[in-house]
Amino acid sequence: MLALIELGFVLFPANIIGCAEISDPFDEYITFFRNDVAPSKGYAAFYYVEDAVMYNPISPATDSADENTRAWVHYCRGAITLRDAHRLVNKSNAIDVASLYAHFQNTPTPVRATIRNNRMAIYLLRRHDSAAIKYLWLAKQAEEYTSTGGVDENDNGNWPRRPKEPEGIPVLITLALQGQARAKNDFFRTRYGFQAERLAFYDQQYEDCIHYYDKMVKGDQASGYISRAGLGYKAGALWHTHRRIEAAYAFSRSFTAGPNPSDYQSFGWCVHRLADSDRRACLDQCHNDYEKAEMLGLFTLGSNLPEQAALERIYRLAPGTPMQEVLAVREVNKIERNYLTPRLINQKGGKTINMLYWSEGDDKGDKWLAEAKALIPFYDSASRNGKVAHPGLFATVAAQLCYITRQYSQGDSLLDRAGLLPATEKLRDQQRMTKLLLTINERGTIGQNFEAAMLPTLQWLGRKAFKDSILTAPSGFGEQHVGLWRQIYRNLLSEVLAKRYEQQNDRCREALCIGAAEQMDGSLSYKEVWDWRSVTRDYIRNRMTTDDLLRLFRLLQGAAHDGWEQYLVSRFPVPVDGVRQAIAVAHIREHHFHEGLAWMKKIKDREMLALKRNPFADLTIDDQDSTFPFDRGDFDKPKFIAEMAGLSDKVRENKATAKDLYRLATAYYNLTYHGRSWETVKYYRCGDQAQDMPKDLTDFDKDYYGCYTAEAFFKKAMAASEDREFKARCLFMMAKCSQKHVPYKYYWDGTAAWHGFIMKFKRNVYFPQLVGEYGNTKFYKEVFNTCSYLQDFVYGK
Repeated sequence: MLALIELGFVLFPANIIGCAEISDPFDEYITFFRNDVAPSKGYAAFYYVEDAVMYNPISPATDSADENTRAWVHYCRGAITLRDAHRLVNKSNAIDVASLYAHFQNTPTPVRATIRNNRMAIYLLRRHDSAAIKYLWLAKQAEEYTSTGGVDENDNGNWPRRPKEPEGIPVLITLALQGQARAKNDFFRTRYGFQAERLAFYDQQYEDCIHYYDKMVKGDQASGYISRAGLGYKAGALWHTHRRIEAAYAFSRSFTAGPNPSDYQSFGWCVHRLADSDRRACLDQCHNDYEKAEMLGLFTLGSNLPEQAALERIYRLAPGTPMQEVLAVREVNKIERNYLTPRLINQKGGKTINMLYWSEGDDKGDKWLAEAKALIPFYDSASRNGKVAHPGLFATVAAQLCYITRQYSQGDSLLDRAGLLPATEKLRDQQRMTKLLLTINERGTIGQNFEAAMLPTLQWLGRKAFKDSILTAPSGFGEQHVGLWRQIYRNLLSEVLAKRYEQQNDRCREALCIGAAEQMDGSLSYKEVWDWRSVTRDYIRNRMTTDDLLRLFRLLQGAAHDGWEQYLVSRFPVPVDGVRQAIAVAHIREHHFHEGLAWMKKIKDREMLALKRNPFADLTIDDQDSTFPFDRGDFDKPKFIAEMAGLSDKVRENKATAKDLYRLATAYYNLTYHGRSWETVKYYRCGDQAQDMPKDLTDFDKDYYGCYTAEAFFKKAMAASEDREFKARCLFMMAKCSQKHVPYKYYWDGTAAWHGFIMKFKRNVYFPQLVGEYGNTKFYKEVFNTCSYLQDFVYGK
C-alpha cells in the first residue's frame, strides 16, 4: 500500500556508520575507477565508499513508492497518472482520506480541498469504488500508528514524526482482517493482510505478524512491492523473537526482490558480516543456488576484507546475478584503497591533495595485491563465457586490475576485447581512462611527443571533471563532495604524472601537474588557492631549487611553447609575488644572497619582507619567541640579506675579521629551525621538530635542522681570534650546533631511545675542549650556570 517503513529505524545496525570525525568519506582514497560504473540497476546505495558498509545508508536504492503507485494506476485502468496516485496514496493524510470516505457515504459532505481535484479521487468516486475508498481510509489510519519517518511542522517548528500510541491498533487489526475476508480480489486481499501484519508488528504481536504474512501476504501476485514489504516485517518479527538466522534469510529474500538499504541495515542486525559461522548458517537456510549466491553477495557487500573466494563462489552458484557487477567494482575500489593508495603515497614526488588518513602502521596491502592478481584471470574468464549480462564490465575490471598490478600489456589486450563488447557510455569512459593509465605507465619516459599525444585525452578528462565537479551528498553525510571524475582528474595529475616527472627529475612539470590538480575546475581564484590551499604552495616553496623556480617563472610569464605546457600553465594557481618570494628564498637557502636580494626588491607585498626580531642576535639559549632590547630596531629581510651579502663578500675576498665571521655565524644559526629569523628561509615553523621535519631531507633541510653552516663559521671565527673569552664563546656555540646533528624524535615516555638521545646531548664532542682549555674563562663560568647538559657532562651524570 504505502512506501515501506524504513526498518533501519527499528533495527538499525550499530556497525553501519562510524562515529569518527572525518574530512570527507567520499574522497579518502586514491581512485581511478568510478564506483558507479556497474550497469546493474537499484544498487546505488551500495557503491563503495572508504570503509563504510554503504554509500548511502538512508535513501532507498529503489523507489518502492513508485512501484506501489504504478500498481494503483494499473488498478484504475490507466485513467490516472503516477502523480495522481502518488499524491493520494502516499502524500495525503488520514483527514484527507476520511473526508473522501465521508463524501462517499454522504454526498453533501465535502471532500477536502487538498484532494478535491485529484483525478484518482475523482475516478474512485465516479465509479463508486467502495472497496478502494474503504481500504485507503483504513490504510491511512494504520499509517498513523506505523509511520516513523519524516517530520511534522507547525508554528513552533519541526520535530520527528512518531507513531500514535498503540491502544487503537487492535481495532484496526480487526477491521483489516474483516476487510481481507470480504475482499473479492487479490489486490485488496493481500493489501488488507499487509495492513494487519504491519499493525501487529508495531503492536509487538510478533507471532501474529509472522502468521498474517504467511497466510495473507506471502506469494502475492498483484504487487511484488506488498509481498516484499510484508517479508521485511516478517523478518523483523523473527529477529524480535530471537530467530536471527531465519530473520537474516527473510531480509535477504526481501533485498533480492528489490535492493533497499532498510533491508540491508536490518540484515546487519542479524549477522556478523565477516564471520564464517554466520555465513554457513545463513547459506543453510537457502533453497537453491540462486538464493545462496544472493545471500553470499549480501555478506560480501558489507565486507571490507578481500573477498576473492566469495566472489568466485557466487559466480559458480549463479553467474547471472546482477549483484556481481556491483561486487566486482567494489572489489576494485577496495584494492585501490588498501593497496594502490599506500603504494602511490610511498612513491617519491607528487602531492596528495585529498585528505588521507593513512599512516605507516596501516596494512601495506600484500594480501590485496595477491587478490588483485588472482582476480584478473577470474574476471577475464567471466567476460568470455556468455553467462553474464555485461561481459564488457568484467573485462574492464580485469584491465584496471592489470594497471594496479603493473601487467600493462595484458591490460591493453583486455581493453581491446572490452572495446568490442556492448557497453554503456559510462563504461566506455572508464575504458578510456583505464587505457590512459596503462599507456602512461608503459612509457619509460614522458617526452614532448607523448605529451602531445596525451593532451586530447587529458583535456577530455578535464571537461569530464568540470561537469562532474560536485557530488550531491547522499543523506546524512554533509552537503557536497568532490565529484568522481574530478577526483580521477586530480589523482591522475598529482599521483601519476607528477610522480613520473619526479622520476625524470623535472620538478617544473611536476609542479605544474600539482598546481593543475589543486586548481581543478577553476572554482577558486589564484589568490584564494595560494592563501587557503597549501599543496602547490608548499611544493614550490620547499621542493624546488632556484633553477627549477626560474624555469617555472619563465613558463608562467609566457615562455610555454607547446600545447601541453600551455594547458598546465593555464591551470596553475600562483600569484606573481608568491613565485618571486619563493625564488628569493631559494637563493638565500643556497647562500646566493645578492641574487636573493635582487628578487626581494621585486616583491610588492611588504608583509612578505617583514622581520620582527634581530637576525644577528647572539643567544646562548634558544629563544625564538621572546623579544629583547636588542630586538628594537629597523629590521626587515632585505636589510638583513644585504648585510649577509656584504659579509659573504668579505669572506670570499679574505677580508673578514673574527667578528665578521662570528656575526655571519650567528646569522646562519638564526636562519635555522632553532634561530630567530627562520622565516627568512621558511614559511612556517611547527613547535614540534619531529612533526616539522620532512621525511626526505634536502641539503637545505639538513642544514636548517642541523646547523652545519653555522657551526663551520663559528669554527672559522674561533680560529681567527686570539681572545680566550671569544674563543670560549665560539666553542660553546659550536657545541650548541653539534647538538642539533643528533636525529631528533619527540619522546616523553622514558624509553631507551629517549635516554640515548639525551646522552648524546650530554656527551658533546666539544665539551672536553671547552672544559679542559677554557674552564677558567669568565664566559665558561656564566654559561655553566645556564647549561644543564654541560653540568651533567662535568659531573659525569
